[in-house]
Amino acid sequence: MGAVIAVTQLHNGTILGIGTNNKLYTRATLSSDWIQVPNTMGAVIGITQLNYPTISAVPASKAATNTASKAATNTASKAATNTASKAATTTAHLSTSSRCTEIVIGKDNYGGDMDATHPAQVHSPAACAALCEQYPDCTAWTFNVQSAKCWTKDKTTSLNASPDAITGTCKKSSK
Repeated sequence: MGAVIAVTQLHNGTILGIGTNNKLYTRATLSSDWIQVPNTMGAVIGITQLNYPTISAVPASKAATNTASKAATNTASKAATNTASKAATTTAHLSTSSRCTEIVIGKDNYGGDMDATHPAQVHSPAACAALCEQYPDCTAWTFNVQSAKCWTKDKTTSLNASPDAITGTCKKSSK
C-alpha cells in the first residue's frame, strides 16, 4: 500500500481523508481493512487541518469512529499529535445561525436544486450554508469538497452516498 503521506481532518480531530502514495481514502471509504496494513515505509509528511470553527462532525457509526481512531493511532500519532480521539460524540451541527443547523458528511441531498446549472463557487461548507440563508425558500444545501461548489436546494429529497459531499438543512425563512 505504501506510506501514509497526508491526513486531512476537521478542527476537532475527525478524519476526513488519509492519503498514501498509491491511494486516497476519504472519510466515506476508509475501511477497517485499511488499518490492518502496517505503515512501515516512513512517517506522515503532511497533515491538513480544516479550521471551520462552526462545524463539528461525527462518523455515521461506531465502526467508523473506531476505524478513524485506529487509523490515526497507527499512523499520524507517530509523526504528529493524535487528535483523532477528540472526535465529536454528538450530532453534527453547523452553528452559523438558527436557520441552518444539521449537517451530514459523505451524503448528497439529491435533487431540489434551485439553480442546478450554475452552482456557486464557495470556500467552505459554512459559506454554502450562509448562501442558503440568503434565500427565503432555501431548505437545504450541498457542498462538494473537491470542486468547492455549493448547490442550494428548495426541497429535500433523498440522501445518497457521496464521499465528497457535505449536506445541510435549513428552516424556511419567515421573510
